[in-house]
Amino acid sequence: MNQNTPTLPFAPIPIIESQAPQIDFSPPAENSIEALIQEIDALKGAVHQLSRENDSLKHLIDNIYSSPSEKRRLLLVLERKYKISRRRACRLLTFARSTCWYRGNTPQSEPEESQAAITTLDMRQLIHRMAKLSRQAQNGFIPIDANLQEQFEYGLKRIGLMHAALLSRTNLKLAMEIFTVWNKER
Repeated sequence: MNQNTPTLPFAPIPIIESQAPQIDFSPPAENSIEALIQEIDALKGAVHQLSRENDSLKHLIDNIYSSPSEKRRLLLVLERKYKISRRRACRLLTFARSTCWYRGNTPQSEPEESQAAITTLDMRQLIHRMAKLSRQAQNGFIPIDANLQEQFEYGLKRIGLMHAALLSRTNLKLAMEIFTVWNKER
């Protein structure tokens, strides 16, 4: 058991002297106080300017994205792109959080198709169908409109004008002229 074990060379651990930082307890110079006051005033001005810009941007967002569905889309963009919480995004958009979850009962309206594709045959069919339905007095205007919108792609205002022309006992030719003028304006 008299074996020589090799000794590993080691470096002595350096002694670290801890020195307390020198703190200057002397009163500050007048120049540094004035510089700090000027810096504080500049920061206050910057905060005021940024708050005005923030208010104007919120007002702009309210004007551009006026409907809740548009704000919901913008809200999703803020959440996904900038990784902002829903609460913070709603506060930025001045949008009630309860409105985020609301979905209306009415289905989304599809974009209107071009009225140029309407043929004169469609117009004649519409006018004759309206004349036939308007003779049935018990129905009223709303069922006529619902029935016609299933078959033709016309809005309520256009069908209402046609219905008024038919109810005033004018002939179908006049109703046809009204309808063609209406189509040319669009």
